[in-house]
Amino acid sequence: TEKSWGYYFTGHTNFDTILSHINATVPAFATADRILLTGGSAGGIGTFRNCDYLAGRVTSEVSCAPIGGMFFPGLTEDQADPYLPPSDFPHYSKGQSGGPFHDASTDELWQAYMHPKC
Repeated sequence: TEKSWGYYFTGHTNFDTILSHINATVPAFATADRILLTGGSAGGIGTFRNCDYLAGRVTSEVSCAPIGGMFFPGLTEDQADPYLPPSDFPHYSKGQSGGPFHDASTDELWQAYMHPKC
């Protein structure tokens, strides 16, 4: 799309395809007692976003351990929503919340999948 410079980001689609492939080619996957999903940096974001999805696809106990992935600190004093990044100075100095990434632009850019329960 125009917003993503003509690129397509399909991490969730890739994850779904990989799960299907593993399920079809690794017999032990269907009978696993426990599965650990982990990833670092951008993979950490994928871990956050796909943990519930994985748990819904398998009967195994699923644990998820993202290594990084939340690139913007939350829980700042100027934010009601802990998942928003800190406000930029022009907003903060006026007592307002806002700035880059305070909207859905990042999700739109990456065409991110978000589990409906999130």
